[in-house]
Amino acid sequence: MRKPSRADGFFLCLALNLFWRSGWGALALLLWLLRPWLPVIPWFTPLIALGAWLLSALAYTAFLSWVSRAGGKPAPRQENKNPYSAKNEDVFGK
Repeated sequence: MRKPSRADGFFLCLALNLFWRSGWGALALLLWLLRPWLPVIPWFTPLIALGAWLLSALAYTAFLSWVSRAGGKPAPRQENKNPYSAKNEDVFGK
């Protein structure tokens, strides 16, 4: 069985996340298209919207990737120190 790496599914999730958050990209495109007719919009405003779209999708995907790796190892078994509980040998025999 192969060992999964960090890149397994990361770029697919990033592409889906970019699609999911496509409103930011549409806002950047709209600002870029309206810029010649509205001189109030500075030239860097569409770039800020595009950067916010890409950065938010990348950060959210990286966070989900980090969370999915957390807690992957089971806790080591501890000795039962409760004096009132039955031992395995008492219940199941040797």
